[in-house]
Order: sequence, then structure tokens, then C-alpha cells
Amino acid sequence: DVIEGNKLRLKRIVFEGNETLSDDELRKGWKTKPWSWHSYATRYITNAGTYSEPVFLQDLRTVEEKYANKGFIQVEVSEPEVETAPEGVIVTVKITEGDRYQTGTLDVAGDETIDLETLRDKLHLKETDIFNRAALTADVDVLTRHYTDRGFYFASVSPRTQVNPDEKTVDVVFQVEKGPLYFVREIEFLGNTTTVDPVLRQEMELA
Repeated sequence: DVIEGNKLRLKRIVFEGNETLSDDELRKGWKTKPWSWHSYATRYITNAGTYSEPVFLQDLRTVEEKYANKGFIQVEVSEPEVETAPEGVIVTVKITEGDRYQTGTLDVAGDETIDLETLRDKLHLKETDIFNRAALTADVDVLTRHYTDRGFYFASVSPRTQVNPDEKTVDVVFQVEKGPLYFVREIEFLGNTTTVDPVLRQEMELA
């Protein structure tokens, strides 16, 4: 016969090696939540005290993202070490932050006509600032919109990064594939019974 014991609750998540980000910052936004005194009121909403390794591993990926957005592009996050104690389940995660990197040179390839100096003001990444991976992703969107707004509707932008360990910098080249240029030949309105087409066209950015 199998005799089931009491279900152990997740009591603590222990981080080791995190100097730049606090425990609270690392756990912010996590689905996995340790059991605490107020979990009696919220346990059905938050699943507090429940340890699910697939969910926990997803949470750990956000740790890498948070560090990458602070310039720690080579951070190492260990697999969770799970142990049971009389108080419940304790999970330990070891972090090796590594070196902090700055943004190096920023350039655009594939379009000789672009005014990069003017465009720099729109970019989130700035040379010599702390490198931020989320800003890199946002800048891909900025550049893509720059081209689609100008008629290159199928333009694509791919970032290429060069890590310089000695200088602790990351150089970025945005590779652009503009594709064909499209023009608006005709704008047709349907269902407008009170306003004539020329008036509507005056209100549009496209003419």
C-alpha cells in the first residue's frame, strides 16, 4: 500500500551570487511564488507554495533577460537545486553575473542613402551606454518602421552583434533589406454618405 504524506509547500527561493539585482527584482513577474502567511488568502489565485519545474525554468529565463538588459550579456544561471526540509521545499539558484558590457559602435548596412546621424536620435541604444538587449529589439522595430513608413512595406532589419571582451563593448550593425518600393495608386472609400472623398483624403497622411 502507498501512504501519501503531506504535500510540501515551496517555502523559499534562494539566489546566490546576485550582486547587481536584488532577490525581489529577480522574482518580479514570476509565476512561481513561495508560501507565506498571506498565501492563505491568495493561494487559489497565485498558486503560491506550488513548485513546478517547467514553470520555474520559464521564470529563470526572465532572470537572464533582466541581466542582459543591464549589460550582463554572459550571465550564467544554474539549474535549480531542490531540497526538502521540515519547513518545506527550498530551491537554490546560483548566478554568475560576469562582466558588464557597454554599447560600442552602431551602424547600418545595406542602405547607403540612410542618414544615420539623424536616425540615432530615434534609437534606444546609445554608444557608450550600458548595453540593453530589450533596447536592441526595440531598435529593430524602429528601423523597420522607418522603412515601411517610406513605402518599403516588406523591409526587414536584422541585428548583427560583435562582442569585444577586451573593451567590454558590443558593436551593433543593423543589416537592412529594403525590398521593393511601393506607391499608393488609388484610395477608395466605401460607406461614406456624409463626407466627400476629397475631404477625407485631406485628413490622411497618405495622399
